Amino acid sequence: MELWIGAINLGFLYAFMAMGIFITFRIQDFPDITVDGSFTSGAAVTAVLLVAGFNPLLAVIASFFIGAISGCMTALIHTRFNINGLLAGILVMTGLYSINLHIMGRSNIPLLNQVSAISYIKELNPNLPDEIWFCLIFAIVVALCWIMISLFFKTDLGVTMRATGNNPIMAGALGVNVNAMNTLGISLSNGLVGISGSIVSRKSPKFTKPAGRIFSFVAGKRFMVGLCIIALITGIGIFGYKGIKSWTSAPGKGIRVGVVQFSDHPLLNITRDSFIAEMEKLGYENGKNCFISLENANGDLPTVTTIIDKFHRDQDIIVAISTASTQAAINKVKDRPIVFATVANPFIIGAGNSDTDHLPNVTGVYGAAPVDKLIEVVAQILPGKLKIGTMWDPSQVNSVFNVTQLKELISNSDNISLVGATITNSSEVYQAAVSLVNKGINAFVLVPDNIVYSAFESVVKAAAIKKMPIFINDVERLKDGALGAYGYDYTLSGIQAAHLVDRIIKGESPSHIPFERYSKATFGLNMNVARDFGITIPPDLIAKATIIHDDLKKAAIVKK
Repeated sequence: MELWIGAINLGFLYAFMAMGIFITFRIQDFPDITVDGSFTSGAAVTAVLLVAGFNPLLAVIASFFIGAISGCMTALIHTRFNINGLLAGILVMTGLYSINLHIMGRSNIPLLNQVSAISYIKELNPNLPDEIWFCLIFAIVVALCWIMISLFFKTDLGVTMRATGNNPIMAGALGVNVNAMNTLGISLSNGLVGISGSIVSRKSPKFTKPAGRIFSFVAGKRFMVGLCIIALITGIGIFGYKGIKSWTSAPGKGIRVGVVQFSDHPLLNITRDSFIAEMEKLGYENGKNCFISLENANGDLPTVTTIIDKFHRDQDIIVAISTASTQAAINKVKDRPIVFATVANPFIIGAGNSDTDHLPNVTGVYGAAPVDKLIEVVAQILPGKLKIGTMWDPSQVNSVFNVTQLKELISNSDNISLVGATITNSSEVYQAAVSLVNKGINAFVLVPDNIVYSAFESVVKAAAIKKMPIFINDVERLKDGALGAYGYDYTLSGIQAAHLVDRIIKGESPSHIPFERYSKATFGLNMNVARDFGITIPPDLIAKATIIHDDLKKAAIVKK
């Protein structure tokens, strides 16, 4: 029976090593085999100190620090020299073979004839078998240590270490010094392993008075060992200072930002270009202190998914331009910041319930197209009974949302009716437009749809057959053949998105950043189309326009 209890007691002594390995393997996700050397280092330092007459408690503390120094060396080799973590552990572990021999000064320091510290525990024994009494004491000590470690990992520092191990890219994007966290975790792990080596080596240590024995520790070869340890501690102090200093410096250095847009049309291009320009104004120069990757899915949903998968592996922050890109990003990425822009309604795609209640890794800029204002313009230019035509891609959530808004507005009007057509790709836009023209519509009203807007020239071509005016929510398409446009200035969308990215880079969590809306609307008229189609625009409506395209005036008139 005593043999089995003794085995359990020995397991308790090795429990500190298990705790240390747990930190690197489970918390830090680091394959550390430094423990094979730091365990022996803890035992070697303890043996030397006990023979030199030091208090056993001091020996335990020293064993923790020698183990932590060993772990710190592994972390430095890994983080500073970019050497694989496993290889870094092998290098330090191999080096510790020689270092441990230098610490002890010989291959073995016998402690069997020393008075055992366990004898002090025996004096408190309430007449239980010794092994059972030791088992109870060891169980209590190990349990208390485990509780302390568990509580530590619930503190802010502990949670940061866990987050770094779970996803270093996300942690880095939130302003955490990943290298410093890895160094701290590996050092703590090997410190616990050093304690385990110390306890195992102290199976029978001697408690002797330190008088006259202190100087023996630094005698002979051990003096050089002491100098080496002091040098190591000094180096760690300098590194720690630099690490803390860099931790509080500008966090945007080297940040990787992936920008994905669904298709190539002016509305999304403006958002993208204004985002990049504003990032430069904020101090993020692509290729120097940040790396911005631009990807365009060209209207293909599977390509969006492929791009998001790539960004998930390579980028720190994902900027999704358009509803389709945002939906793909929030469905696949949960562990790094996502900033969306030029989205009609982020709530219908599951990004959140309100501007402040949303997914923890998502924030962005949105605004539903002012369809109601566009219908008012149509009604003023084309009074009386009116049949309008529209088209959309039913696979795009934002398109369905915008068309639903249009249908609700028209349902409340006695003078306007709606004829719709659905498309699945840009090659179908022209035929759908011709079909609507042949159904006797009086005008096209095109709400935001990525495919329709990217193939806008096809609609213009079909509308020209019967001089059919086109009204649109994209002001940038006004000069391409639309008669009237009422929409938002999407330059602001890119600018606001850049500021959100800046806040995240500087340490704010997306969960604490509310969604933002853009509200600067622009109303434009194309007087060239009006003359060609013989349409008279009311003077008061012309006075309200902020952009007027008129070749007779040789340039577009822009009212600030």
